[in-house]
Amino acid sequence: MKYPLKYGFTLIEIVVVISIIAMISILVSRVLISMVKTTMSYEAAKEVKQNGNFALDTLVRLIQNAKTVDISPCPDIGATRVATTAAHIINLDDSYVDVMCSEFSRTSRMIVTSPGKSPYFLTTSSVSLWDGKTGQSCFYGPLQFVCTSVGGKPSSVLINFGLSSSTVKQIFSTTVSLRN
Repeated sequence: MKYPLKYGFTLIEIVVVISIIAMISILVSRVLISMVKTTMSYEAAKEVKQNGNFALDTLVRLIQNAKTVDISPCPDIGATRVATTAAHIINLDDSYVDVMCSEFSRTSRMIVTSPGKSPYFLTTSSVSLWDGKTGQSCFYGPLQFVCTSVGGKPSSVLINFGLSSSTVKQIFSTTVSLRN
């Protein structure tokens, strides 16, 4: 007796193939999700670093080229130094700029103001000033200036601030000597 030839697959073969394809799909999707998360984390870190470096470079340039910096109090070397959250920078032509923390749209941002000019931000809205411990509000002092003077005149300023995004936090700090 001759059996007729059967074409096609059995139910078990189809279930096994579908299971293998499902496992491969899950592995590939996990790898892709991991890659996307890594890329987003890298981009957030890059954004924080670029914002911090830009703000720090701008503040260093403003302070180095200033006639004087009014940060109260500014004790002589060896005296107790106190941090303040704003700086009044007086230029050689006696114009001035103020640098401070300001709250905008639920983020704390570094802002520079000057009379007769539009204020401008030193940080973008994608990052927020962060004090390194408690929070992102200007209330907690995330932007600090510490002055040291020689003979009553400011000679150097310590700038300290932190920036954070959704996943990355970084502290920026430098000491700047006045040239003029």
